[in-house]
Amino acid sequence: MPMFSPDGRYLVFNDAGRDAAHAIVAMDYDTARHKATQPRVLVTEDPAGDVRPGWPAFLPDNRAVVFTRTNDPYFSGSGSSSIFAAPAQNASGADVFGGSQLYSSDLYLADVASGRVSLLAKAMGFETRDRTANTDTYLPFGAEDLHRNFFPTVSPAAAGGYFWVFFDSVRYFGSLGPVRAIWGTAIDIRPDGSYATDPSHPPFYLPGQEFISRSRHRAFAALDRCRLDGEMCETGVSCCSGRCNGTCVQQPPPEKVTCSQPNERCETSANCCDSSNLCINSFCALVELL
Repeated sequence: MPMFSPDGRYLVFNDAGRDAAHAIVAMDYDTARHKATQPRVLVTEDPAGDVRPGWPAFLPDNRAVVFTRTNDPYFSGSGSSSIFAAPAQNASGADVFGGSQLYSSDLYLADVASGRVSLLAKAMGFETRDRTANTDTYLPFGAEDLHRNFFPTVSPAAAGGYFWVFFDSVRYFGSLGPVRAIWGTAIDIRPDGSYATDPSHPPFYLPGQEFISRSRHRAFAALDRCRLDGEMCETGVSCCSGRCNGTCVQQPPPEKVTCSQPNERCETSANCCDSSNLCINSFCALVELL
């Protein structure tokens, strides 16, 4: 399950060679030489246990990794579109998927510096992590809406003061019952780079999925092709030059660049006009003071 960080500097994956796939490993990646080095373990689970970490993805500031913790040997819900779907059986009468409706999978965040792992509690349906033990959830169908969350991916750019994580989840959708569909959640950008506590928000449903096949999904957020000078734009993220003034404008030479506005190109946070902004994946990003 390998994923590059949005800026291409790191690689993260479940290492099947470590304790029977019970570990997530990150490596530095040299984009010029196409070489990965410096492997380091970010997350480990009990090698004798059923729970394993999977589907890791870096946040755009490279300070944390979103991943799942699941007891599903397929890491995916075994293709189940409904938690009530009866698993297929083989000739001996055994469940082909091992009883997929019994598997659990939730999203967690690993802080790279400290190694601390936190449940994305609000995104998973809980007001706080303290309320997870007794399924004290704000979701309307209670326990039947919980613990079926898969395939997290991350938008490569900060927007509106947040990072954005997308995942697919089995939750009730009105009269259709439990439906597996794509959801999203906002992640607070931590100015100090620490993600040792839950930074997530309640999830939102992505509309337009109501009549598509109810099967496994994996969402990817990608930036559009960058626009050339003179093309219409709303932010510098849209422009090849990294500068927008209603239309994309040419990047001035370094000696004439005073500072960069939010969503304009930067090399370090010192390049940003607003001292509260951070340079994340080469663009000045608005950061809400927590």
